[in-house]
Amino acid sequence: MNYPVMRLNHNMDIINGGHILYSYEQQDHYKDNLLTFIIDGIMHNQTTIVIENQDTITHIREKLASRLSPEEILHVHFINNFTYYQLYGEFCCESSLKFFSEFLEPIKEYNRKIRTWAHVEWKDQENIVEKLIHHEHASDKLLEGTGLICVCAYDGNHLPASLLTSLLTHHEFLMTDQKLVRSTLYKNDEKSTIFPSISAQSNLHSEMDLYKRKLDFIHVVSHEVRNPLTVIKAYASLVLAREEGLSQDSLKKIESINDYTDIIDFEISQIIYTETLLSNSFTLEEESFNPLTVINEVLKIMEVKAESQHITLIPSINNLPRNVRIKNSKVGLRLIISNLINNAIKYSEEQSKIYLDVQILDHQLCIQIKDQGLGMTENQLSNIIENNPSFINSKKGSGVYIVKRLIEMSNGEISYSSEYGKGTEVTIKLPLNSPVNQVAVEN
Repeated sequence: MNYPVMRLNHNMDIINGGHILYSYEQQDHYKDNLLTFIIDGIMHNQTTIVIENQDTITHIREKLASRLSPEEILHVHFINNFTYYQLYGEFCCESSLKFFSEFLEPIKEYNRKIRTWAHVEWKDQENIVEKLIHHEHASDKLLEGTGLICVCAYDGNHLPASLLTSLLTHHEFLMTDQKLVRSTLYKNDEKSTIFPSISAQSNLHSEMDLYKRKLDFIHVVSHEVRNPLTVIKAYASLVLAREEGLSQDSLKKIESINDYTDIIDFEISQIIYTETLLSNSFTLEEESFNPLTVINEVLKIMEVKAESQHITLIPSINNLPRNVRIKNSKVGLRLIISNLINNAIKYSEEQSKIYLDVQILDHQLCIQIKDQGLGMTENQLSNIIENNPSFINSKKGSGVYIVKRLIEMSNGEISYSSEYGKGTEVTIKLPLNSPVNQVAVEN
């Protein structure tokens, strides 16, 4: 049977140890990931200690009985988390860690590596946030040099973004029901670097590190935005489908609500894609595809966004051959186009126009975006061309860094033409996957 796993030892090289913050949302996914964490530990000849509530312990024991042998189950140990966190009345970091150390002593005799999974729960009490942060900081220090894989699980549905952000400073990884990423908020100067990819990231400019931290924060709070956003969209769709007798003006406003929720969801996805790419040193999965699918997807959102700011986005893509294909990343192309159109919208005046032209030139996919906005001075244009990091991370250069890196990875080219007060034109050239017949697409 295939389990829906967060394959910790396959997703990242954390077999030598790692402190992981798991913010879960779905109970079923949570239990599946816990079950697989235990089984994965057995596969790696590791002992697993699980600190959980009694209901979940009972459920996991029943599942393990049909998947592990009695000998293997001997290497799985459970601690009731009510006992662990609340035995001493108020949440007490020192008492909990002392309890854990004493529990660990006889297990060490098996001479096996150990992994732990702790479901952190607490009762309402004074200064609980400070106590939780102190506990995770102490736990992180305790893990130094042990080689332990330690998952600290919190219910993401009841976890404030401010607390989640603080917790990320004491965990090397953030795990959700669906994926696992490195936490760029984590910093421990006294701890030796375990992961080569993290040491490679240290070569980035300090400005980019700050940019990544901002993106990581947005990734943290996005789950708090998307839930109410889904409700808003559902209600708007319900009104449009069932309500009769609404005026055209009312219908248009409700349709706008629907459109704007799509824009916000799209922007959140783009930010998370960017954060993920940065966290994984720009690792992209290439495939051969028709770029029109991505271009039309981005256009659908950007036309609404431009209209909301009284700007007209005018696309010209009908001369693109229907059989054109590029070997690239769909996520990468989406980020390139959306970032550049976003910048054009951001620096354009109301009632102005933005032109998007896509065609094949010299056996390359050529994308041009031209606006009638603020434009750039010679100094600003020079800073972009010369890849000046302090400018790239300023408001004016937002998104430029990742666009440039994505195009470089695609063996493409990007050029800028701009005049202050008269707008900017950006030209992108990406190699085709194979020669195409010059047959225009149908309208």
